[in-house]
Amino acid sequence: AGVAPAVPVLDGDALSARWMAWNQVLLQNRARCHVSREDDDGPGDAPAITVCLVHHDRPRELEQAMASLDRQTFKDFTVYVIDDGSKKPETHRYLDELEGRLTAKGWRLIRQQNLYLGAARNTGAREACSKYLMFMDDDNMAKPQELAQLFAIAERSGADVLTCFADVFIGKDLPADGQPVRRNIFCGANLTQGMWSNTFGDSNSLVRRSAFETLGGFHEEFGVGQEDQEFFVRAVLAGFALYVVPEALYWYRISEVRLRNKHFSIDRGGIKVFEAYMANTPGMLRPVVRQGHALGYRRPQPEMTHHLDLNPNMTGLAFKIYHLERSVFQKLIFWQRQIIVSEQRAFVWMVKTQAKVVKFLIGVLGRVKR
Repeated sequence: AGVAPAVPVLDGDALSARWMAWNQVLLQNRARCHVSREDDDGPGDAPAITVCLVHHDRPRELEQAMASLDRQTFKDFTVYVIDDGSKKPETHRYLDELEGRLTAKGWRLIRQQNLYLGAARNTGAREACSKYLMFMDDDNMAKPQELAQLFAIAERSGADVLTCFADVFIGKDLPADGQPVRRNIFCGANLTQGMWSNTFGDSNSLVRRSAFETLGGFHEEFGVGQEDQEFFVRAVLAGFALYVVPEALYWYRISEVRLRNKHFSIDRGGIKVFEAYMANTPGMLRPVVRQGHALGYRRPQPEMTHHLDLNPNMTGLAFKIYHLERSVFQKLIFWQRQIIVSEQRAFVWMVKTQAKVVKFLIGVLGRVKR
């Protein structure tokens, strides 16, 4: 009698149409976010930028970060240092001394119990009344032009979120020759590749305060990383404009003591990013998004299986499909960078191409399930 031919689990044409319609909604959301912002400025005497600098038991690095802010060419800013539950006696002695210097400049030291990065950044943001929020970690150092560049570009472009490239160094001090060991670059608000890797930027970012408050800030789950990527995903899905400044405006330190090494679960950070996508995905598309994300993990943890409907024994052809998909999308990102057209035309081109890839993958996944 033979074997019945394999058929796709989902109808490709219908799903492709829904994919296009969903992306048009995202484009419309973005247009709605570009409204008059005359009320964004805050009180008349408020500084243009509030730097929210999060610190935890790294006084030497914090002193270097503070020195980099003293060297800024832009002067219309204030600094809130948020100490996230430091425990070392020497740290507290340093903070006591630092608080006097901060007060003399009109800056602030805010102390709280150890609530982790997202909560600490939110604490600083709640206290701010400036037009923009600048988030900074204590082990990084701003280049002298960072605030001036970000402020000028935000004002000119109307961006809600600005990130930038970063020059990376290792150790206690900047390299003597001024040469980074590498440069971290980001391609921007790419929702496709952004599900698997951070294309948006680092937490060292300038955010319009009104947009930050609308989004509800960073998530506050203790010990869960990738809170910056998760925030950026929600911002882009909500229609806010996220741009990357193609210049390294700060020094990114690779430290011996890194907060990311203290995560309870690195995988949970990825799941938080995934949840941001699912919360904004129409029901018909969720199985495809879930499947694509699940295939991105080579060695799934037991806790991930519950969230992603992933078979821990999945290997072979499924992973080959995943790598094919990654290869296709990486080429799409490269092509997108080469196109010199209006932003909307580039957006529509990318969406149409993604729809074709999704339709193809639906057919392949349908045969796998058979």
